[in-house]
Amino acid sequence: VNTASVTTTEVPGPTTTTATTPVTQSPSLTILKTKTSGPSPVTAAGQVLGYTIVLTNTGNQTLTGVNTTDLLPNGSAGTLSSPTESISNNGQLNVGETWTYTINYTVTQANIDAGSNLVNTATVTTTQTPTPQNSSATTPVTQSPSLTITKDQTSGQNPVTAAGQMIGYTIVVTNTGNQTLTGININDQLPNGNTGILTGPSENISSNGQLNVGEIWTYTASYITSQDDIDTGDPLVNLVTIQTNEIPTPLSDDASTDVTQSPSLTITKDQINGPNPITAAGQTIGYQIIVTNTGNQTQ
Repeated sequence: VNTASVTTTEVPGPTTTTATTPVTQSPSLTILKTKTSGPSPVTAAGQVLGYTIVLTNTGNQTLTGVNTTDLLPNGSAGTLSSPTESISNNGQLNVGETWTYTINYTVTQANIDAGSNLVNTATVTTTQTPTPQNSSATTPVTQSPSLTITKDQTSGQNPVTAAGQMIGYTIVVTNTGNQTLTGININDQLPNGNTGILTGPSENISSNGQLNVGEIWTYTASYITSQDDIDTGDPLVNLVTIQTNEIPTPLSDDASTDVTQSPSLTITKDQINGPNPITAAGQTIGYQIIVTNTGNQTQ
């Protein structure tokens, strides 16, 4: 409202007139969140993602009471840096001004195990724009489940030479991927085709029944040789197989122990009755023949 007044000597009372121009307020802003550092996709726990949030006053009115919040991919509230104000550090978002925030997020093993995209969302309200506006940055997750299994003979003879000898084995399972492995199903087949009894596992990181990334599980098993093993003479192969929920295709390894066959026998013949020396025709001489298996193999 613009008012003009006039007085004169003859007309001392003021005479006024006004002109009125309306004002239109158009408060407006934009928010943009972008990922500015870190891998994409993420592949391991501990990787750090860096984000930048930029607010811009695109309206015609100074914005006050600026409230910017950040929701991290794990669902918790993030802590934003103080804004960098491009025009003045007065705590008000001036017309045409930009405010820039930064924030980081450290990827967790739970993120990798879930395999879902990591979505980080920033939200802003002001006194003049009370309806929340938001912007998100999305980073994909790559799961690479992997493991190794090794089986070795760790005690007993090699080659075996007799029934009743004990062979000891150690089975080592290692999570070589980036994902926690669950539903571990491990089976051991003894050289005679029967299912072996495994002892363990010994978990070297945590006893939670899950094969953590980088963790090693150790099992032991044993087998007592039979006469059939020696008689057959083939190497004694002990096979172990493993699969998990994340790796449904079975992986296996085996340990082979040679068999040495040593067939051997003795034969003796002795007179056991009758004269010695003989003195007449018609005398009967009795003999005993003894055959002894002195080797390791049925004959």
